[in-house]
Amino acid sequence: STISLACEALMDKDFKKVGSRDKYINIINDENKRLGGQVENVLSIAKSEKSNYKLDLKELCVHKIIKDSININKFKIQKRGGIIKHDLKADSSFILGNYDHLLNVFNNLLDNSNKYSLESPIIKISSINNKGFMEILISDQGIGIKNSSIDKIFDKFYREPQGNIHNVKGFGLGLSYVKNILNKHKASISVESVVNKGTIFKMRFKNIKDG
Repeated sequence: STISLACEALMDKDFKKVGSRDKYINIINDENKRLGGQVENVLSIAKSEKSNYKLDLKELCVHKIIKDSININKFKIQKRGGIIKHDLKADSSFILGNYDHLLNVFNNLLDNSNKYSLESPIIKISSINNKGFMEILISDQGIGIKNSSIDKIFDKFYREPQGNIHNVKGFGLGLSYVKNILNKHKASISVESVVNKGTIFKMRFKNIKDG
């Protein structure tokens, strides 16, 4: 709908403002990229949900994936005056995993922390080892999630009603994908949240070696 409105404005015979023209072209470009990303997301979810779909798992370092995800998301977080910091204390950080899918998992969670922070985002990623497992926490100081919605946030297409915060764009697919991919890694994810205080996502992976 945004692309359609921008196109209508550009095709208006009385439209002559050069500066505004560039603005609408940028809107179309940005929305087109977002639409392409959502299509890829839907295809990834559909593909990964097939019962016979198996991930290509390799020995990899979760810390490296986290740092790659931070580099991807850092610019847009800093652009809002926010910060993203990490405290990776896990000595054993190697698991059997799929790099591309796990990178998507971290990108989704960091993107949510950014989008659902009304003020300048403050996001932290930490890791520790606990009895043969690697635990990763992603915390923010955003709007939080109501108790009544906690059990629903991993459902496909679910988006918690937030009044005017719903100008945040998305289709409620990200967390469904996150949960599905972690299940295929035999990993778990849980969430703790306080409205207007923030949210913590906790993931738990089985270590395979010291690293």
